[in-house]
Amino acid sequence: MEQTDQLAASLSCLNVELHNMKTEKAEQPKCSLLAEITTDDKMTLFYTGLNSFKLFTGIFKSLKPALRSDTRFAATLEEQFLITLMKLRLNLSRRDIAYRFKITIPTVTSYIEKFINAMFIRLPVALLRKPDREAALKTLPLSFRAQYPNVNYIIDCTELKCETPSNKIDAVSCYSTYKSHHTSKFAIVSTPHGSVAFLSKAFTGRATDVDTIRKSGLLEFIEPGDEFLADRGFINEGDFTSLGAKVHIPSFKGRRDQLTGKETERSRIIANERIHVERVIGNLKKKFMVLRGIVKIKDFCTDYYNNAFISKIFVTCCCLMNAQPTIVPQY
Repeated sequence: MEQTDQLAASLSCLNVELHNMKTEKAEQPKCSLLAEITTDDKMTLFYTGLNSFKLFTGIFKSLKPALRSDTRFAATLEEQFLITLMKLRLNLSRRDIAYRFKITIPTVTSYIEKFINAMFIRLPVALLRKPDREAALKTLPLSFRAQYPNVNYIIDCTELKCETPSNKIDAVSCYSTYKSHHTSKFAIVSTPHGSVAFLSKAFTGRATDVDTIRKSGLLEFIEPGDEFLADRGFINEGDFTSLGAKVHIPSFKGRRDQLTGKETERSRIIANERIHVERVIGNLKKKFMVLRGIVKIKDFCTDYYNNAFISKIFVTCCCLMNAQPTIVPQY
């Protein structure tokens, strides 16, 4: 009897000790990184791609009404947002993030998918839209004002490398001879001052630039009076002129031996101005390393509205970049 009482007392003490340990663990922060970046904008930029913690907080507050908080979550909503931005910015593996925040890999995946979907729905309304024409003309870089004062947009395409599909037909469709790799292709339209105004859904790497533009929904984006800069052979000029828009493209040599001096100079000027859209694309891929990684096949799976997850990621990155100062010089 006495031995039973001693065992019961020991068990009671162990239960109390276990409860105390669980309480201490619950009160410990999962990761001190969030607390550290609140006072260090350089650290915020490194881990999230956003240039200040104030911007981090502002975007988080705009997303919060669409999110549900629960005390059972392994991380707070703010930590979940940080996890998502770290994935976009540094392209860390999910296992790496799980170790850093002391959570499981499936939990990391669910947090990233939740916040990508929330940003894809809420951010483009304010951050990925056609600028007011009058405001856009007032913010034209000086080089545009001298050469093409009425140009609203610059068109280009960009490709992201992806895994090789197991299906042979899909593999052929995704193979890009330009990149010598399997890729997904996107049509992108930037303004002269360096913000993204339009991004298409994902196309296969084999799709031509003309087909990508025609099927991207860009033609519905155009309004009469719009002016575009584009590369030669990139678009069908008739598609734009029929909608009341104007396109400036470099001159074609055709069967002639060479271009005239005037045509050469015009082509040079267009090429110099078109470089801005390439700066925008380069900055996107530099700022968000997830766009430089290999896209997984599962990220091409579409939701009910036919939006692939990789398209949501790209749109989100464009919105986050548009929320920050442009890299295009205003001269």
